Amino acid sequence: MTDRTRVPDEVRFALKVDRNGPVPPHRPELGPCHIWTGGCNKGGYGVFYYHDETGKSRSTYAHRWLLGHLRGRPLTREVVGEEDGCHHCDNPPCVNPAHLYVGTRKQNIADAVERGRLRQQKVTRCPKGHEYTYNPSGQHRRCKECERTGQRKARTLDRTRCKNGHLLVGDNVLLCKNGTRKCRICDAARVTALPARKRKRAA
Repeated sequence: MTDRTRVPDEVRFALKVDRNGPVPPHRPELGPCHIWTGGCNKGGYGVFYYHDETGKSRSTYAHRWLLGHLRGRPLTREVVGEEDGCHHCDNPPCVNPAHLYVGTRKQNIADAVERGRLRQQKVTRCPKGHEYTYNPSGQHRRCKECERTGQRKARTLDRTRCKNGHLLVGDNVLLCKNGTRKCRICDAARVTALPARKRKRAA
């Protein structure tokens, strides 16, 4: 059996590129995008299978591979502040070297926020419908209403006794609709102390 000559990665890469892509409207001076015609992920970024220094087949984003190939070493991933492949043109499948640059993950996210491309920016309410208004860290949004509810539940669940000292265990625990717990002994005493008319309603 004869050995087959492996086609170089750069040759296979070039065969999957359409150089007649659109010109980015916000950066026309960059010229046309080079569109990746191979497989793409859900975000539209091209996926390229290449061979590492040991000859093992691996996959990465097409634009990341190209940036690493052009500079002679792959983009790093294992270190804090990892290098990221960024687009000037905001076009995910583009692999035009003039449209790409090596930045950090933080820079890439900042670009997406500035240009309104970050999906999370379009989400203004939490899964329960409350508006996002609480951002204590300055980096991540939180729902103030849900956080308050969670804190109340946590405080309630941490309690082992009611305010009158009865153990909140077993049959003495009365679960409320809002997820909090009540002392069944205290609740029964409260109902007993009500006037007869109100006691019927409470029952």
